[in-house]
Amino acid sequence: PEELRRAAAALLSGGLAAALRPCAPLSAPSSVAVAPVCGGASSMRPPLRRWPCRLQPSGAALPEELVQATLAADPEARSSPPTWTSARVGFPSLLHIADAAPLGGGASSGGSSVMGGGGSGVVGRRRPRLCPLSALTECCNARCSSHRGAIPQARRNFEQAVVAEVLGPSGPLSTPAAAASARLPQSGRQAGLRIVALGSGLLYQEFRLVQLLRSRGALVARLTLIDRLYGAVCCESLPADAAGIRKAAFQELGGTWAEVRWNVAMALQQTTDFLAKIGTEVFVLSETEELAALCREEGQGFSWRCDLLLQVDAGELRRDTLSDEMKACLLAPGGLYCTLWAMTAHVAEEEGLDEDENPLRFCFSRLERCCLEAGAGRPQIRPLRSWRTYASAEHQRRHEDYLRELERENQELVRQIREERPELSEEQLEELLRELRRL
Repeated sequence: PEELRRAAAALLSGGLAAALRPCAPLSAPSSVAVAPVCGGASSMRPPLRRWPCRLQPSGAALPEELVQATLAADPEARSSPPTWTSARVGFPSLLHIADAAPLGGGASSGGSSVMGGGGSGVVGRRRPRLCPLSALTECCNARCSSHRGAIPQARRNFEQAVVAEVLGPSGPLSTPAAAASARLPQSGRQAGLRIVALGSGLLYQEFRLVQLLRSRGALVARLTLIDRLYGAVCCESLPADAAGIRKAAFQELGGTWAEVRWNVAMALQQTTDFLAKIGTEVFVLSETEELAALCREEGQGFSWRCDLLLQVDAGELRRDTLSDEMKACLLAPGGLYCTLWAMTAHVAEEEGLDEDENPLRFCFSRLERCCLEAGAGRPQIRPLRSWRTYASAEHQRRHEDYLRELERENQELVRQIREERPELSEEQLEELLRELRRL
């Protein structure tokens, strides 16, 4: 649709940069592509150091028939999800919508369906339509352990765990008695969930989680997307580090910086348009610290804290995981921090292979909750569960054997130090053992 193309072009010609740059007080005028969160500055409140902006829907028509056809076309939404063989994972480029009519002629009933397998009593006239979420994708590195083709259950298990922890086993809780035991505060559910996604990229994973929560009856009021890539695509020139995009992913996104920029802009605009149908606002930032600054603003902080903080395949576990202090800053009381990391082990994936050239790959997931406990003084981050997902049972066995051997070596090293340094306390030795386990 022309409206969508114009809106995506506006993002690249200044709209996205306007959303991301530092700015004047809240009363400053907005650009055509973005709008301020608040209508104007209050005389009782100092101006924000940044002007958080939400992306505006393009106005392109999204009839309900097209919305439902798009959701049905999500390959991961099928009862038997596919085995991905391509580097690109996401929605198809085109939808083939069929007009439904009774067999044997007669007037059309006016219904429609997505063309797929055979059915009875209906003939379809195929009408190709551009998929409204065609630009959405995720990890384009087929060798990465978080790619759905490498370890299919890694992301699927993570999605199920997040939804289960947010909503409980039977959907949103509505009664006062149920609210008392809710995993998230009931007030947050009534107002709609506030979700923040770190390293959101081209948004397929983030959209999947929003849709899974919606399918269980949850309202999603706000989706805040944070990725340095969004700042990089504001420039027409390719950054020296290629915006952190790996070579294979760069090729998958078009092979040129112009194509990468266009795909990112289209993913942002398509997501904004689609979620606008359900009343979800979409905001963008380029750095986590920018959101933290908003959360710390006097009189504004709590409204920017989130109920669900996601970090899926966004960097490396040891380097990029958030500190407990940052988690407590970004999360509302009762909020969840949910992460999935692509990992490699210092052991070969098969006997006889070189561990550096063919390391064993797996995924590590962790769920934590921000708890406001009496007498604690400030919110505490409490672990809920963590798990590893492997491509096969053999990979799991090889890695667990390696971990057991590593633990044996660590214990032996601590034993030797205890004998050589009797002045060290047990607390010091325990701390040493924890450090060895983190290496």
